[in-house]
Amino acid sequence: MTAPNNEPVYVCPYCEGQAGVGQDQCGLLNAAFVLAGLAMMLNIRLSYSSAPYALIRFRLPENLFSVFVRRMASALELWCLPSMLLGNIMELALKIYYQIQGYTQDFDNNFNLKPKEPTEIIIDVVGADNKGGDWTTITNYYRIETSKIPNLVDLASARQYKFWSIIFPSIITQWLNFLTYVILLVVYLMGDDQGHLTLFYLVIAISGFVFGINMVLVYAVDWNYIPVYIVGENSFPIVTSFMHYITTLMFGNRRKWNSDFLIVYIDIGVAIIISLVAASVWTYAYAYYIDTKIKAIILNMKNIVTPKRNKGTWANATVTLKEGGKCPGSAKTTVKAADCPIYTTKKEDLMIAIPIPKEDKKINDITLTEFCKTAGTKGWGGIHTDPKLTITKGGTITIEGTLKYNDGDKKCITITLTGDDNSTKGGPTDAIKKEHAPVPYGHVFTETFDTSKVHWPIVSPTLMVIVGMGLVYAIYPGIAPGMIVPFYLIDKIEMVLLIATFFPPIIVATLQKVPATKAYSPKAKYAGPEEGMGGWREYKGPSWEGGGPYYNWFWHFFDILMVIKISLAAIFIYSLHYRDSSLSRSIVNQPKMSTFLSIVFYMCHEFLLAIGFPGIIGNNGSTYVVLPAQYIGALFMIFLAFYSEGYIIEYKSHDPKHWPTEEMWYLFGS
Repeated sequence: MTAPNNEPVYVCPYCEGQAGVGQDQCGLLNAAFVLAGLAMMLNIRLSYSSAPYALIRFRLPENLFSVFVRRMASALELWCLPSMLLGNIMELALKIYYQIQGYTQDFDNNFNLKPKEPTEIIIDVVGADNKGGDWTTITNYYRIETSKIPNLVDLASARQYKFWSIIFPSIITQWLNFLTYVILLVVYLMGDDQGHLTLFYLVIAISGFVFGINMVLVYAVDWNYIPVYIVGENSFPIVTSFMHYITTLMFGNRRKWNSDFLIVYIDIGVAIIISLVAASVWTYAYAYYIDTKIKAIILNMKNIVTPKRNKGTWANATVTLKEGGKCPGSAKTTVKAADCPIYTTKKEDLMIAIPIPKEDKKINDITLTEFCKTAGTKGWGGIHTDPKLTITKGGTITIEGTLKYNDGDKKCITITLTGDDNSTKGGPTDAIKKEHAPVPYGHVFTETFDTSKVHWPIVSPTLMVIVGMGLVYAIYPGIAPGMIVPFYLIDKIEMVLLIATFFPPIIVATLQKVPATKAYSPKAKYAGPEEGMGGWREYKGPSWEGGGPYYNWFWHFFDILMVIKISLAAIFIYSLHYRDSSLSRSIVNQPKMSTFLSIVFYMCHEFLLAIGFPGIIGNNGSTYVVLPAQYIGALFMIFLAFYSEGYIIEYKSHDPKHWPTEEMWYLFGS
């Protein structure tokens, strides 16, 4: 299906180009990843932010807040583990398949994968030698053969495999995410005044399975958009804060309204709407508008059929010969050849789309053979010694070569291919043209095991991710603020964090999107095929762009956030164990200090993740490090959270304030 301008209807209207290394400009994909991150965290936020209200809705006492939150969150997080492992296996299996099948990176197509045996292009240029100035079309011709021309068609097979193995499952999990919130709302409304706490708990837990695999698949789809995805993850707190504020204004009068019930009800309703929009946009981006367009040289391989039944097209060719005993020679003759067929070894119709480069692209790995019928054995079947094919930024194809004859003479040849608008074979044709070509599955970024060297500074962002994820729920919110802050302040701390957590990923994403600061962002800038991404070090831009040096090592200063976070965790535990110490008295139940330290602890978590994930990618860790680091962080997060829950229960069992003896003073005669 095509539009009036001959462009396919379902080509993405929001970007030009194709997915690949460093490609993060598509407006539709940016929106899809932001919304995916926003919808991803909804169930975790429902477990934490809405916990004080859900506690009251299910008629549980306030002193069970810490245990209630940890039980809900731990169940959700535990179910993440098997699904995250499944997602990692799916992504790893695809890369292993690519490796076995011999797929390699195509530098000219943003490092997407091409097959081991890409399409071979054969060009037969009919011309003549310059004997007596008599140019005829029967005396000689030139054959050019190469499989090194960058061709969008060759990328389709790898992209199709990724679509069915990674992207299509991610579309399903996006819709399952929406479905879990619908089920959660139905369960929440059941049970009259007491509700069905066990069923609510079960749905939250099962939603963790969807959450886990969904998160891994989103990371596996395209790591270039991870910074904006993290923006989405941290946007929901401010949305929740706004909704809580509006809901409190409207239904805060507990004498008139069942406020706690309504707040959670509205939270789930908002989650349903957001997840529906997120799933719809994700489907549009990766199903409906999955193709893109790119400016290319297009060869329609269907206008001619060779004697061997190969499909091809006609073209014009201008041949320039230089002779004179050496190369380049002094004598120069130019002729416009006729009937120049371009064809492939494939038997079916297909469209070859060669991306027009920003700078002239030279390809050395070609074969250029000259056949001379009138010269006897001299030059018959001669192979040029240094042929190269140039694709210019103006959209032309030029072949150059040097032929050495038996008598020592040399002849230089330059062949320029152009479109054939009045072919002698079949009338007018637009077989070769320069225009926007559709890129099948252009939104799909394919990669196998990265060959770029992983930079040693990757240790820093990797530890940031592991510490940022692993330690957070061991302390927050069960211990801090749950056990060191008065209960009435917990909701206020949540309100502050719901707004504050929005800013770390926004700052990082802004650094990445603004051209002037992109080279200094945690993700860094692409530095070239050998270096990969620039990393947290001094580096220069790619050779065709220039720029630099960029001093990006300053991100290591943020390692101090790991020290602060670990230190605060130790301080909180120490303060609970040694209640008579001066440190404990200055923190526990001291509203200002305990609130401040709780906020600092959680903000360390947010900054570590906002910097760490792009930092891993910026140090060439997108293939080998980012998903394992995420999984290790999740393991620590979940199991330390269980230790935290057990610690809280055990601590309260030894705390006299929680002993069931408050009204038994009369037994002792007091």
